[in-house]
This record gives sequence, C-alpha cells and structure tokens, in this order.
Amino acid sequence: MFRTAPITALLAAGLALPATAEITADEVWQSWQDASSPGVRIDAASETREGDVLRLEGVTARFGERGAENTALIDWVELADQDDGTVRVSSAPLYRLRMEQVATENVEGTVVEGSLRHDGAVTTIAREDEVFTYETQAPEIVVLVEDIPSSDTGATTDATMTLTDLTLHTRDAVQDATSRTEIDASSVALDIQGEEPDTTYSLTARFEGFEGTTVDLLGALARRDAADAPMAPEFSAEMSHQGSSTRLDMSSLDGDSRIETQSGSGQIGITSADGMGRYRAESDAVTLSVSGPQVPVSDLSAEIDRVALSLGMPLVPTEEPKDFDVSYDLTGVTVSEQVWNLVDPTGALPRDPATLAIEATGQSRLTRSLANTPEVGGADQIVALTSLDIDRILLDAVGLVLTGDGSLDFDDGPGQLEPEGEIALRLEGGNGLLDTLLEAGLFPPGQILAMRTGLGMFSRPGEGEDVVESTIRFLGDGGIEVNGTRIR
Repeated sequence: MFRTAPITALLAAGLALPATAEITADEVWQSWQDASSPGVRIDAASETREGDVLRLEGVTARFGERGAENTALIDWVELADQDDGTVRVSSAPLYRLRMEQVATENVEGTVVEGSLRHDGAVTTIAREDEVFTYETQAPEIVVLVEDIPSSDTGATTDATMTLTDLTLHTRDAVQDATSRTEIDASSVALDIQGEEPDTTYSLTARFEGFEGTTVDLLGALARRDAADAPMAPEFSAEMSHQGSSTRLDMSSLDGDSRIETQSGSGQIGITSADGMGRYRAESDAVTLSVSGPQVPVSDLSAEIDRVALSLGMPLVPTEEPKDFDVSYDLTGVTVSEQVWNLVDPTGALPRDPATLAIEATGQSRLTRSLANTPEVGGADQIVALTSLDIDRILLDAVGLVLTGDGSLDFDDGPGQLEPEGEIALRLEGGNGLLDTLLEAGLFPPGQILAMRTGLGMFSRPGEGEDVVESTIRFLGDGGIEVNGTRIR
C-alpha cells in the first residue's frame, strides 16, 4: 500500500504555520526560523518591509529525516502588524507540495507531488503571557495529492480533501512545547481516485458539522521520522461529526460494484500517553447498501442503530504486563426484506433487530515494538497475554439470546498458551429456534436432530423456559471440561 505518514504530516503543516510568534511581524518571522531543527527548516528567498507589512517571497518549508523529505513551496507570505498588537498572516492562494522518499535497500524511492489551495485564508497570531495563539479562518481549503504509488502493484492514486468554512484555533505553550488545536468545519470531503490491475475505483466521503481537538498531534507527526523519536509519542485527538456519507465505486472485468454508507452523528478518539494507547469510535443511525454483479439480490442493505468500539492497550514493550480493555457494541441491526427472503423465504424466523455486545479486560504485554518486524525465522508473537476477564457476552438474534462471562489466566512464557479458568454461558430459545427451522423446512430432520444432540451434550437445563447453561473449564494443561465432563 502507499505510504500515508509523510503525506499526513505535510498536509497538517500546510493548514497552519508554526505558532511560535511574538508580537511583531519581524519577531514572528525570526521565531519561525529559530524554531527550525535538523528535521525542520523554513527559508525565504527575499524579505522586504513596507510600513507595517513584512513580505516574504519564495518561502520554502522542509521537514523530514531518515531519507524522507517533505517540502512546501509558497510564492509569498505577508505578515502585517495590527493596531491591537496581533500579527495578521496571509499568503499566496496556492502551495506546491512535494514528498520524496530516498531509495534504500529495503525501501523503494518515490516522489509524490500535490498542492494546497485556499480561498482567502487569514491567520491572526497573538501572545498571551507565555502562550501563543493563532486562529485561521478560511472559506475553503483544498488539498490535492497526485499519483500516490502503491508499493505492491505500482498503480497510482489521486486524493483530494476539501474543508469548507474552516476555523482553526491553536494554543502553543512555550515551556512544555505542547500544542492544542481546535478545528471546526461545516463540511469535510474526501475524494480518492485510483486504479489497480484490471480494476479502477473511486471513493468519496463527506462529513457534516466536523469538529476536532488535538493535543500535540502535529508535534508527534513532526517527530515521527526523527532519529530519537519515541516509540509511542504522547498526543490525543478527538473528532466528531453530525452526519456522514461514503460511496465506493469499483469497475473490473466482472462489472461495476458499489458500496454506500450513511450515518447520523459519530465520534472518534485516539490517545497515547505513558506508553498506553486508547482508541474509541462510535456512530449511530448507520445504513449500508451493496450492489454489483456478484450480489444475489437487488436490495442488499442493512441498518444499525448504534455501532461502538473501544480499545485500550500497551504501545511499548515491557517486562511487566499492563492492563488492557476492549468493548464492542452492535445494536439494532436489521437487514432488507430481500436478504431475509433469500435465507428464510417462508418468513418463519423472527426478524427483530439483532444485538451483539462484547466487553473484556485483562493484562498483556508487548514483546517487541509495534514498528519492528520480526526476525527471519523468529517467533511472531507480539502480544503476550497474561489474563482475560470476559465481563459480558450478549448475542440477541432470530429468537436466540446468548449471554456469558468468564475469566482466564495464561502463562506468557515461550510456547503455546494454555489457558486456565472457566467461561459460563446461558442460551435462551435454542430449542425453539430448532423447532422453527424444522417446521419451515430450512434444514432436514437429520441435521436438526444432530444439532439437538450436540446442544444436549454440551449444556444442562437452566432456570426458565427453553433455557440451557454450560460451564467450560480450561485446566491449564491443555485439558477442557464442559459441565464436569472432560472433552480434551
């Protein structure tokens, strides 16, 4: 796949210049130059002063290390002293972008070019005690990156991102060198056009009412290629929207296919701190539709009331295990009538919305950095699991309700993991579902009998009508017991 890290860093830098300004235009320009480091450099071909305006021409911003250099070329930048003690920054409406990866023994050299175009973007820089702030207003910003190569096939991709009615506010603290950025846009649109052998594709995505907050995200991106870059730089990012839509069109020798999604509000959060990472995402009112020559029905679609994922885990190798947690929630899932009629033409099965929920916690440790590849011939076990507590299992679908919980311990030493502990399961409606399947003729009697036999062998009667339970014990030596009977 094509490399996105240097592209992301360059586009982020293109939306706002470094916020290390003082109070005058000359001090702003000097502070930008003083902020340069071996991996970051800002130059101008000429400087002219006319009254309150400092005009820079032929501005070049370069950053990157380890054989990667990213460059932004700006024809002119003007910094104007304001009567209220702030500095107003304006620039040429077009930035030329260039991303170059020098070829090495393991990395193929590439050059990707693009542009950033804005419609009258203006940045106001102010100083409050030891904190510098800048606020950018832009009716529209369009970022275009062309001919992004694929390392697998040599095919290329073009990508365009458009931000409308953008407000970008940043606070930089001088002493701790961290930054906080708040972004607000009426819409954010992404358009990707690409081709692979025998296939062309087009992906469009749009987010309405986009808001976001980041803490030191730009700093983490800028330090990514530095020789002394930490394995897990500390940053956080929170993003939300009030509605989204995506469409993927693919054309191949088999014909044309399309996948479309829509959602109501949604949010994403990413945090990295103290060697631990957290990711969470949530969307509501999600719809999905698929069409194409391989789709057996004309209306293959689904609706989901809510989908949510949360994951917390260690990001750096440690000798001692660290806490982790994961949860997944899929609520109110329904599919189109044509899909139901494909699997249940008689309408025998309950078609109520389905729900799937999983919650688990535990302890684990990383055996190597996530960025490092395993040695040739070495073990590829990157995560050593110590304990797993299953706090919740819920599956509610087609008249079945499956619930469960449990706790398992693992020896994280070399060799195959053999858990020790138990999992308790409860199933409601299992025999009723088998009766329905038999009456509707969806399965032959022999298969229904086999399923009843299996259910009886691995369960015991529970409290309530059509309820069975099962306790699965893992003995630690590879053995497994189900309701007291050893099966392995």
